[in-house]
Amino acid sequence: MTDLLWEETVPLGTWGDAKELLNKLKGRYVFRGMADSAWKLETSLDRIGRFWNGETKGGYRRADCEEELIDSFQRASTVVQSPPAHDDRVSWLALMRHYGLPSRLLDCTTSPSVAAYFAGQQDLDCDLAIWAFDKAAFQRSAQASCGMLSPCTPLEFGDGAVFSATFSKSNPRRLIALVDAGHKSPRQEAQQGLFLCPGDVGCPFYRNLHGIPQESRTKGSIYKVVLPRGVRNEILADLKGLDLLPPQEEVEKLCTELKERLEQSQKNHGHFEWKVVVKPILKRYGLLGVELADH
Repeated sequence: MTDLLWEETVPLGTWGDAKELLNKLKGRYVFRGMADSAWKLETSLDRIGRFWNGETKGGYRRADCEEELIDSFQRASTVVQSPPAHDDRVSWLALMRHYGLPSRLLDCTTSPSVAAYFAGQQDLDCDLAIWAFDKAAFQRSAQASCGMLSPCTPLEFGDGAVFSATFSKSNPRRLIALVDAGHKSPRQEAQQGLFLCPGDVGCPFYRNLHGIPQESRTKGSIYKVVLPRGVRNEILADLKGLDLLPPQEEVEKLCTELKERLEQSQKNHGHFEWKVVVKPILKRYGLLGVELADH
């Protein structure tokens, strides 16, 4: 990763030391917790690409997959209460992430505690990492790449017209922008979620990072705080009251309800891409969130 990014790696031995550093960054940065410090920064759409490459004629086309997923998911979610507006693509992508489906969005949070919570959730035999991204640096770089003359907030970047112009399939730009969804689930609100969004969905997230001009790769734009495995219990004990994950029975109920909605939508719409194209592929690679108990 270090040959592709310009992050400053900060190895620390205790959660207390990490918390002190991260709290100093709070407000200026967004954070992402990862259970394995060796994992790459990649979106859920990228992970499908790793499975598909070499197995489909012509290679894996993320942009086409994203279009099909959004269209299928919108039609499958016709009975979801208070859905986003049809043209609010960021909110639909965020809703897809809520249900465990692939999208180009990379989940982040404005809270270092939330990021640490998710980094500590899986008991893996490896170091964990908490990434920090300078909000202003990424927005300035994205705005410069798009020729914007005035600052653009994450919520404005997520606006339908601005998002369509910035993240156009027909005119892709390799950049990373911070976007916010106008419509979020209560769980995403509790997690203080924001998203890093690649400009060119046709290539992996890290290549969009690599496409950011050298002059925009300023010192301190990205930190990677690495902690040893033994810190996990310390993190979870400290953050026990956050309660960011729904109870297991609630997860199973949500998954069952969404599966029923998908099946009902299939009956209503007849020959439906979700069932005949998208769903079998996701199921094949264990990515069909509506059928997973650990969603």
